[in-house]
Amino acid sequence: MQECFPFRWMQSIDDTNLAFAVVELMTIVADYDGEIPLEAVEKLEIEKLEEIMVCP
Repeated sequence: MQECFPFRWMQSIDDTNLAFAVVELMTIVADYDGEIPLEAVEKLEIEKLEEIMVCP
């Protein structure tokens, strides 16, 4: 597939017919400052912020 900035594809490795168009939020909203609820951090077992990408 061709690249179409700022969009990218997030494709399932289990079902290659399943894919979602995604975009890095900072390319659209430069000053976005979201917070991740503690409950979500615990459920996702996030240990370092560098391990995640936030998609509101």
